[in-house]
Amino acid sequence: MAKDGSATLARIQKVGLVILAVAAVVALVGYLSQHRNLHWGGWVGRFLPDYYATVSTGLACIATTALIADTLHQRRDIQREKGNLILQMGSPDNASAGKAVRRLRTRGWLKDGTLCGACLVKANLRGIDLCGANLSGVNLSGSDLSAGSLWETNLRGGNLR
Repeated sequence: MAKDGSATLARIQKVGLVILAVAAVVALVGYLSQHRNLHWGGWVGRFLPDYYATVSTGLACIATTALIADTLHQRRDIQREKGNLILQMGSPDNASAGKAVRRLRTRGWLKDGTLCGACLVKANLRGIDLCGANLSGVNLSGSDLSAGSLWETNLRGGNLR
């Protein structure tokens, strides 16, 4: 999958470079058609000052698009990480569940509502510290919560059968 992503990125970069080259040619041809009376040295001297507004606007658009794309990418990665940690927390393997809980706590996701409504059926949470966790609406049916700590844990609306 990583190779496919790299190939896609390479194609996008090639397309971007082609569009950039076309934009430069169009700008140059358009400028020259508007200023036919300038000699070779004159049009070069006037091209950049006339072109700066267009270039700066274009660069601002590119930068804004890149920042938005990066933010969306980061959000997707965070959602994916949360989902993976919730799956791991619901594991019948106690060590895996414990690692997930520690990671969720470290990231602040144990208390912020990330787990609300999660399905942790038959999770092996034996001896795991869930103090202060927000587990409202969580399905913990068949889960082992023995020997763990649930001090100030929100279990409102959860299934503990």
